[in-house]
Amino acid sequence: MSFLVGYLLFAWTEPVQTPPGCPSGTPGCNVPINEGPTGQAKVGGLLLNTGGAIDALIIDKGYIQIKANNGVPGSVDCDEDTERGRMILDYLNNRLYICNGAVRGWDYINLL
Repeated sequence: MSFLVGYLLFAWTEPVQTPPGCPSGTPGCNVPINEGPTGQAKVGGLLLNTGGAIDALIIDKGYIQIKANNGVPGSVDCDEDTERGRMILDYLNNRLYICNGAVRGWDYINLL
């Protein structure tokens, strides 16, 4: 138990100042994601499931909303294999585009 407590103490970085003098990006100053009922915004990307759980993301209530566009997505957004799996809704042509990597680029499914 003492090892766990010691680990937790060293994993947290104390803010250099109290708000509002503690600027975002300074160790200990960024607000964590929490379980509260209020919506939260994050400027940077969000990486989930680094531990390899079978269910990477579960939305218990509500919807997943992906980016919508009024036309074919740009090829620059799907020109590398690391971009594979990106999705965008083309509401003008009723298509769901899915990036399939550098060789195939954007594939799409027609929506009825």
